[in-house]
Amino acid sequence: MRRFARDLSRHSPLRSWLSPTTLAVMPGTSFNRAEKAVLERMARGHPEEGRLLRQLQGATLSSRESNGHGFYAHFTVSEASGNELRTRNPVASAWAHVRGLDDGMTFLLWAENGLLVALEGAGFGEDIDAIDFDEADLEFYDVPEGSFTGFQPPPPSWKA
Repeated sequence: MRRFARDLSRHSPLRSWLSPTTLAVMPGTSFNRAEKAVLERMARGHPEEGRLLRQLQGATLSSRESNGHGFYAHFTVSEASGNELRTRNPVASAWAHVRGLDDGMTFLLWAENGLLVALEGAGFGEDIDAIDFDEADLEFYDVPEGSFTGFQPPPPSWKA
């Protein structure tokens, strides 16, 4: 698991922020309300929507990592033949206003060998530990492609 976290963090722009606390989850623990909403948002309309949804239906949460400014929800999916993704990392992304945060969050979905492995969430320098993601209100919005780079927050004019 540590090797996997190290390998995954190599792909992420957040790698310089990582000093995570890893929390093993109880067997049978499901995604929280916010994670479910983000994953559904990412899958809907994705070029590989069917494959994403099939993988997510069988996903099992294995751990969560948090560093106060971001998190990873690590999970496994069954290796169903024919459902491997062809999309490169990050597989999908989403942006959302989150009640309690001034600048919202961005989310990235990661895969390894065509199978989904983690959901990453990042606040824009704000402490997200105080957010209860089982109760969090998320309002998704689209960011015009090519408008900016990196994980900087979008200009306030994009807020609904």
